[in-house]
Amino acid sequence: MLLELALGVAGLFTASAVTLRVLYGPGEEEAKERMDVPPLSLEVALLKMFNRDTEYVFRNNGYRLYTQWWTPLEPSPKGVVLLVHGMNGHSGRSTPFFNLLLRDGWVAAAYDTHGFGRSTGRHGHVTSIAELADDALFMVRHFKQRFPNVPLFLIGGSMGGLTVVHTALKLQAQSDAGLLAGVIFHAPALHVAADVRPPPHVEFVGRLLVQLAPKLPLLPSVDATPPPANTPPLSMPEEEADPLFYDGRLQLGTGLAVLAGIEQVSSQLHKLTLPMLVQHGEADAVVPYDAYVALLLLVASSKDKTLHLYPGGGHLLIAEGEAVSAPFMRDMLAWLNARALGSTSSSPSTSHMSPESSMINMLALSRCVTSDFSIPGRGGCWCGATSSCHEDKWPHHRLLQRNQSDNELSGHGATSTAGKTL
Repeated sequence: MLLELALGVAGLFTASAVTLRVLYGPGEEEAKERMDVPPLSLEVALLKMFNRDTEYVFRNNGYRLYTQWWTPLEPSPKGVVLLVHGMNGHSGRSTPFFNLLLRDGWVAAAYDTHGFGRSTGRHGHVTSIAELADDALFMVRHFKQRFPNVPLFLIGGSMGGLTVVHTALKLQAQSDAGLLAGVIFHAPALHVAADVRPPPHVEFVGRLLVQLAPKLPLLPSVDATPPPANTPPLSMPEEEADPLFYDGRLQLGTGLAVLAGIEQVSSQLHKLTLPMLVQHGEADAVVPYDAYVALLLLVASSKDKTLHLYPGGGHLLIAEGEAVSAPFMRDMLAWLNARALGSTSSSPSTSHMSPESSMINMLALSRCVTSDFSIPGRGGCWCGATSSCHEDKWPHHRLLQRNQSDNELSGHGATSTAGKTL
């Protein structure tokens, strides 16, 4: 009787494991239903004004990446901006972003990462951030060959920002950092908010199951919608009407790949030397801005690094109301244009900055050193409006506290549009 029961349990377990493996196991998949999706309405509208080229790029791992690039009306573009989208999204959702770049004379390029949009792979599945970075590195070289005589900038938001960090480190390790004129991070996923990360017991079970069923949609999806108190967002395709947007539960492999990607670079951020701009909403509930400021901006070796904060801004700044999205785009274009012209002044002209945002040039914080780059709260320092730095725990909001008195300016910090030291 006991033997029969044991055999029955073993058989049930085996059958369940086989089912999980078949339905959610590893392996490349076609995505014909996504590849055949016609252009979204905003893409159609933009096609009436600008020219777009598309292609499928074949990768050595056997998958294909949908790639697109838009060219401005000017015969001599200022440069190329290559976008790496975040989790759940795809390149077509960046059409408003492309529109503004094109009107300013830039080539706007993007691709759907493996498993998203019109690219092949199980929808919503990420094998590893390292794989995404290899793809981004390939795309950097691909577009540099296509546009060899203009500067190329790489931009990533959220998971795309994490991918760009990995990509920049790979470029530097291969002595190819010169391919990029700079990098821009939009709320890079270098930290996950405690209320977004799954509970420890769920994460433990996930790590056990991931080898068997990495594509199992087990975890709650990450909500990256703007705060409801904000004004109506810039026109974007709605998730409900966009079959290319992944709105399912977070897959085991994807969630653990992001966590592993964060851990892999947490002690490498000080090696970053490329010019960088970081833009972040102060109300971001997915990636709180204060956590990664300590990890990225304070320790990166770049001599040209600038942070813009947007009061009331959430995780997707381009999708916020005009009060946030407009200065977000103005600040980014000002930064791009200054560097395209070869200007990397440590104190960008206040006429190029948006009064709705707060700008911090991180050169003022370059004296701050931490004994453990990877752990906020472990022996850091912070610099105020004066020339002195103070040993302390990472002070989070205090690190970026605005000086409300013009009389306290001492010339050691950067200057915002309001003329206040930050």
